[in-house]
Amino acid sequence: MRIQKEPWLRRWPAPTQLPTFLLFLTSTLALAATPGVFGMSLTVKAGGWFLNPTIESLTIDAVTPGSPAAQAHLAAGDEVIELDGHPVAGAKANDLKPLLHKTVGERLSLRLKRKSGEVYSAILVAVPNRE
Repeated sequence: MRIQKEPWLRRWPAPTQLPTFLLFLTSTLALAATPGVFGMSLTVKAGGWFLNPTIESLTIDAVTPGSPAAQAHLAAGDEVIELDGHPVAGAKANDLKPLLHKTVGERLSLRLKRKSGEVYSAILVAVPNRE
């Protein structure tokens, strides 16, 4: 009687390839867990209880040249209206905080308003911090 291997088992790397495969797997997992940045600093205007204040406004304070924020043409003074579809004004800080903390490769969808009143959207992809 001949025992046939399961299809997933046949695709598993040969023992001689295993160290390379594990190195690839661990480096990929490490990169996926790396906190990402978007290249912008924000000013928060909030009120209420200091441990979980209610956000009144979220404004871009500065944009790092060459960053995802700069490539999306975000500018200092632009007000963030929505983060990943969640309205900013009236939201609790603890509800919005996880939306801004993304790992490398994750996307952040923004709706913004320029000082001129123009409303626009941008999608940013988090990159590794180069500092």
